[in-house]
Amino acid sequence: KIAALFELGRYEDARLAAEQLVQDEPERPEPLLNLGNVLVHTGKAKQGIKHYKKALELRPGYPEAHFNLGIIFDNMEQAGSAGVSLQRARDC
Repeated sequence: KIAALFELGRYEDARLAAEQLVQDEPERPEPLLNLGNVLVHTGKAKQGIKHYKKALELRPGYPEAHFNLGIIFDNMEQAGSAGVSLQRARDC
């Protein structure tokens, strides 16, 4: 549902659905990953990073969370951190 809402451009609905799923299933990393994806793709990378890291706390080695964090940090390095220091983003 979250992916479908996102693909339809209904970003706020996707965010709300993802937040609800995180509340309903706080022990699963997948909802955190989905919420992180919505946040990152709507310009809220710092918040998204926090959710990816929470997903990794629940499932260390979670490949999708590691992959997404890698993309964010690589893009930040390439873009000169876009006004946000790389260390500050990693510390989120």
